Amino acid sequence: LSHAAAKNIVPGKNTFHVSYCFTPMRYIWDQAPIYFGSLTKILWPEILRLRRWDRGASKGVDQFVGISKFISARIRCYYGRDSEVIYPPVKQNWISPLSSYRKGHYFLYAGALVPYKYPDRVVEAFNQIGERLLVVGQGPELARLQEMAKSNVEFVGHVPDGELADYYRNCRALVFPGTEDFGMIPIEVLAAGRPVIGSYSGALKESLKATFPKEGLALTGGEGFSGVYIPKDRENPISQIVKSIEFFTENEECFTPDSCLEQARRFTPERFYEDWHQLALRLKIDPGRQLAMPNSDRVANA
Repeated sequence: LSHAAAKNIVPGKNTFHVSYCFTPMRYIWDQAPIYFGSLTKILWPEILRLRRWDRGASKGVDQFVGISKFISARIRCYYGRDSEVIYPPVKQNWISPLSSYRKGHYFLYAGALVPYKYPDRVVEAFNQIGERLLVVGQGPELARLQEMAKSNVEFVGHVPDGELADYYRNCRALVFPGTEDFGMIPIEVLAAGRPVIGSYSGALKESLKATFPKEGLALTGGEGFSGVYIPKDRENPISQIVKSIEFFTENEECFTPDSCLEQARRFTPERFYEDWHQLALRLKIDPGRQLAMPNSDRVANA
């Protein structure tokens, strides 16, 4: 596993080195200003040195494997290396899915309350719409969000898994505006039989089978969609969230539990291990040797 520098180990002789890369180090590549703020200019010589070290050490990897196509593109950009894609495992046996369609009771935001996930945009969108929104999660943005929220927005805080599964199952849809390297929460909501209204960015473009909101477009339910994409719009991001939610409500019954569950099955632990087995065969790793794999919980929760 390598989300930072673990790939930089020097393996033993005749060892085939596979790096399962969560992402190249963001704090020395594309997000240094976010991590270091005003110190970025002072730290720039050290950042450049770390970039040279990181890129050089990446040459010691025999095979990169990214957690999404989004991350594979970053590996190619920063290391100049091609990579396979194996999606992380998302445990779903703790979530009891819907057996048939029934309308949920609220829209849901679930996740850390941090700026880059844009929970403020979700709250502002529901301030405008007036529909009921439940916010599950904690983080440094909580106080600010509570201050800006109207009475239709409720904050639940951190909840145990059993309670979280109930929130998933009883929502109308998850609203997920952030850009994620993979994104487990949308998959968990799909596993509960509920759709996702999510940003057309990051790995959500891969994990969600969704439609864009289009005026006059009426869905039939036979399209197999598991959600609605929020179009990119840097100037008016909140208006796009509102537009996507309104399109969803007009076609809500067409996003069936079966379509959501079918999409969630692409990311089970069983599929994860089968993908690694097939990769080992393609790489012609000695079938007499077991391919060492991390515990699936650690991968899923990383």
